[in-house]
Amino acid sequence: MAPIATGMRSPQVNGNGASTPPMSPSSAKANRRSMPSAGFKPSRMSSAGFSGFGGSRSQGSQKLPIVEDTGVALKRKSMSELGAGVYQTVEDTSFVNLVSWIRQERLTSLPHKGSTWDTVLIRALYFADHLHGFENAVQGFASGSNAAAQLGYGHTKLLLELGHQNSDALDKAFGFFYKCSLMVSSLLDRSELLTVTPETREQLCMMYTDLLTLVVEVAIRFYKTVHGMMSSQTTSLDMYEVFGSTIETFRLRRSRTSDAIWNHQIESDGMDTEDALTIEVLNNWLRPQDRVLDLLGTDHTTFADQQAEFTCLWFQEELVNFVKGSNECLLLNGPAGSGKTTLAGSIIERLQRPVARKNFSTIFCSIGSVPSEANTLHVVKTLLYQLLGLRVGNMYLYHALARAYEYARQTADSKGYEDHLWNALTDALQHPLEHANDTVIVIDGVDEVQGGQQAGQSLLERLTRVIGRSKRTKIIALSQSLQLPSSARGTQRTISPEDTRDDIHAVAIRALAHSSHFTSKPGPEQETVIAHINDTAKGSFLWATLVCEVLKVEQSPDTFSKVLQSLKSSDQPSVPELVTRLLSILQPSKETVQLLSFIVGAARPLTYDEITCLFSVDVEKNSPSEKRPDVHGLVTSVRPLLSVSNDIVRPRHNIVQTSLQTVIDQGKVQSGIKDRPLDSLLRPLLYAKTTLTDKGQPTLDNTDQSYPAKLFPRYPLLEYVVRYWPYHLRQTSIAPSNSTEPKSSPELQKVFPDSTIMPVLEWLCWDDQFPGSQEVELHVLVSRIRKHVFTEDHPTVLQSYINVATYFEPMGNDREASKYYFFATTIGQKVLSHFHPVTVDCATRFLSLTEPMTVTSRTEVMTQREKVLLVLISAYERQFGVTSELVIETRQMLADLYMMIHEQDHATQIMQVIHGASVEKHGSDSDQVRDLSDSLRVQLGKGKKDQDMGTIGNLFIDDEEEETGVVFDLDRASALLRDAELHVQQNKTLEAEQTYVELWQQLSERCRTTLSTEWHEKKLQTVNAYSKFLKQQKRETETSAILTCVAEEYRHHELSYSEQIVSKLTETAHTLKSVGQHNAALSIYRQASSYFKSTKKAQSRSFSQIEEEIAITLNEVLKSATSQKNLTQNTNTVSESSLREIFRSLISNETKSIDKSTITISKQLTSQFMEERRYSEAVDIISSTLQRTWSSFFAASLHEVSMTSTFLHE
Repeated sequence: MAPIATGMRSPQVNGNGASTPPMSPSSAKANRRSMPSAGFKPSRMSSAGFSGFGGSRSQGSQKLPIVEDTGVALKRKSMSELGAGVYQTVEDTSFVNLVSWIRQERLTSLPHKGSTWDTVLIRALYFADHLHGFENAVQGFASGSNAAAQLGYGHTKLLLELGHQNSDALDKAFGFFYKCSLMVSSLLDRSELLTVTPETREQLCMMYTDLLTLVVEVAIRFYKTVHGMMSSQTTSLDMYEVFGSTIETFRLRRSRTSDAIWNHQIESDGMDTEDALTIEVLNNWLRPQDRVLDLLGTDHTTFADQQAEFTCLWFQEELVNFVKGSNECLLLNGPAGSGKTTLAGSIIERLQRPVARKNFSTIFCSIGSVPSEANTLHVVKTLLYQLLGLRVGNMYLYHALARAYEYARQTADSKGYEDHLWNALTDALQHPLEHANDTVIVIDGVDEVQGGQQAGQSLLERLTRVIGRSKRTKIIALSQSLQLPSSARGTQRTISPEDTRDDIHAVAIRALAHSSHFTSKPGPEQETVIAHINDTAKGSFLWATLVCEVLKVEQSPDTFSKVLQSLKSSDQPSVPELVTRLLSILQPSKETVQLLSFIVGAARPLTYDEITCLFSVDVEKNSPSEKRPDVHGLVTSVRPLLSVSNDIVRPRHNIVQTSLQTVIDQGKVQSGIKDRPLDSLLRPLLYAKTTLTDKGQPTLDNTDQSYPAKLFPRYPLLEYVVRYWPYHLRQTSIAPSNSTEPKSSPELQKVFPDSTIMPVLEWLCWDDQFPGSQEVELHVLVSRIRKHVFTEDHPTVLQSYINVATYFEPMGNDREASKYYFFATTIGQKVLSHFHPVTVDCATRFLSLTEPMTVTSRTEVMTQREKVLLVLISAYERQFGVTSELVIETRQMLADLYMMIHEQDHATQIMQVIHGASVEKHGSDSDQVRDLSDSLRVQLGKGKKDQDMGTIGNLFIDDEEEETGVVFDLDRASALLRDAELHVQQNKTLEAEQTYVELWQQLSERCRTTLSTEWHEKKLQTVNAYSKFLKQQKRETETSAILTCVAEEYRHHELSYSEQIVSKLTETAHTLKSVGQHNAALSIYRQASSYFKSTKKAQSRSFSQIEEEIAITLNEVLKSATSQKNLTQNTNTVSESSLREIFRSLISNETKSIDKSTITISKQLTSQFMEERRYSEAVDIISSTLQRTWSSFFAASLHEVSMTSTFLHE
């Protein structure tokens, strides 16, 4: 929801009853983090301890009490802050009373059509109507809804009673309310689905109370300001800043309700909601990628809110005739600057209210407002995104979008990708629900799409074809000079100077109203000045506005008159000349020209915060900047050239933008920037480099959205950098639009981010931002850029290659995917390690993709497979041991490769190694070794089996073992372990312990010289068996000591991430837990959990069992930590690190309330740190505890601190 600033003033009435002109709205506050005014808290309040709101709940216990409770709280707040006398004028106001009051006010004040007060009354009336519809929707399942609604109507009336002298401020407020109510209207249209689940009923009640809360609290704030009950007579109120939390929860609840309805419809359609494509996925695919794009591309109020009074009235009758008539298409042509964008916003504003007693659903798209998004793909996505929000629960729409999504994800061609979306739009518009509103689509700037006039004409033809096949849908398109296709059923007309003459008059009056040189002239002379400007403008609002801006900044009456005289000459100034004239008068500073350079070169309009971030870096010094200019002040100094709305700063018009670019690039104003396009690239990249200090790690997982969720709110410009730096790259000579191979650039090398997080963010953000082929082209381009900057052996290059490979793989382009997986495997060995999970995963994917590409000669692919197999063998040996089945299988694949390409010698060498590993693991007489012997004889053809295998076998016989005839192999170890267990069964404890200890010693000696997983597994098996034996003997102290030492030995061992070792260590943990060593057991369980997560086995049964053990053991540790014995005897049963970990886990779990045990641990840690003089750590523990138990303690004002009701003694 956009922030809105409103300016309020006390009534000032002159002798004949007319008020003085209202003050203009104050500008939006810059600092969104500032606190609301004292005593003004927008959050919903508790109703505990207050009665008298409509009596007891007579509706029955089945009704939800949410609305009634909130109504009680709002009534109490209103009475407290306004006084009982004022509140009596508010209560018991019904919907009928409010409508009657508004009608009476119209008869009394007789507002001019198109005036601000007229707009306020209209918005108030239809907002009340929406609120009444909302009341009716919830009254069946919400108690107290009627009384709560009367509060809303009463406070709406209270606002209106502030009078037309405050119409500007009230217009902002009621526009805001009406916009909020429109968010619910599409849900209320599906009244039959609103009560399908308890969740929808509850969320609707919460949305209703949010809306009532906004109305009541805004009314209180405005009333107190106007009547001098606050410190200042005039206030600037940023609606988003003050009510931000309420607005956000309102939108969230709207989304949840919508999702619940969609899920119900999907289930009713016979689909499984677990398997079906979710609405969230479709929304993310279609929605504008950031707040700025949403506001500029789809929110008409961004443009309509700047509309002057009494304008756009000339088109109202034509609009009514069009929507009532049979024509489907209306094309409005007008030259640049003729007010088309404002007219488009006005059209939407009018259609959102009933026309001839008929309601319409509206969809708005502004094409030229964002240069980087001015394409046909953006248009169709914008239309579908809004349609999805309007037609909640329409399964025709759902199936059309689901098909388009699945097809588009498998389409490499960008044109085919976009065609699927247009097909979905056509299908969806053919199937409106029977009782749904008709739809009107308004598209501004059709010919501003990339590709110029021809592309605009093609877009218009496509749009009219879609509308021609749709049902109950019309389109209004605005352009400069397009032609309506002959096949379209509609009309076109040109906006003439005669149409807009009155509007330009109103705009000029508004612009010059604050010019003393103009207002000092007599009335007839003022009209002469305005008429001359109007005549000379020839229908151009832009030209008239710039002339007025020039006149406003003239310093003397003489220069004011000279400018007027120049307009009468034949050589009248053009728009670019007026821009140059304004700059010469305004005399912008160097920082101001830099600001203009940022704005005119941006891929999309920038916010105040983003501009501030651009000033925060120094490209020349390659470091953060020491100068931080006042951005708001800089914008104000050149305000005539700019448009500011919702904290978004943009050039006043595209022609102004082009003119400013020309002036800056030609050096007519000094900016200190040598190359504007290059600076627009380097500066954002340097910002990313200075903020992304964490280098990160390459990954193959693009489902984790934690990076964007964590980083983008913290660093305001970072999302812009990630999404648009390739756009700026294409504007420079480094990689112009028609090139595929970038040039080297020393300037780029200095500022380029070296964090792997940057390409990860690109992967996450570009996936929905660009169609497939365009996305992969960008990934390939930036991978080459990174290769130039860092050389190929760099983690960011590796991540870029992964981004490319994971795009080609699902598209079925195995050759390209395998190529980049091979690159990634090769680089991964060097910058990560050969056994790193990313390296191994890339290698296995490469082998899988190239399996069908194998041939019988040594080609590039076969050589690459050989290298990758060698990498995997090395990695598996380290992780699983040289004799593991996985290593043997991988070696066998390598031997098969050599056999396939007829390299027998290499194959023989590999088979010999396999044979040796098999003998070591299974014994020389095992079936596996005999099978291997047969395999060797058949494959290598060396003659008789016994002779050949005897030769190979001798390579792996230890000389000492051959002399003694006793071989200590795994079979021998297993036999000794069985002997020990037999001694235990026979109660021969001495012999059993001697056998266990000797076997343990022999295994330990062998494990010092090998990383074979089998030997280490056998060692752990022996230790576990011995520890159980000791436990049976009641020797628990020795059991604990042995197992703790062994667990510590394998904590950081090379084989600690082997599945067999993890399994045996888990057995160790079970025994430790059984003898009371919960702390040590917990450490092992967590190590095992980490293994399952890192190997992507988090869905396995073993992982679930480990997580259960962690929960149980953690509970035991917690009991031990908070036991009276530990508190009084200062025992060391639980380590400090474990205590801190438990504390952090409990204090950060906001879904669970704080209990006595958490406070106990907090006190124990604090006491310990104080004794050890570790004061900062003690303060950290205390602060964390207070944040959860007494949050008001940290309030900015002492008056806002209230005594906690929990753990007061502590």
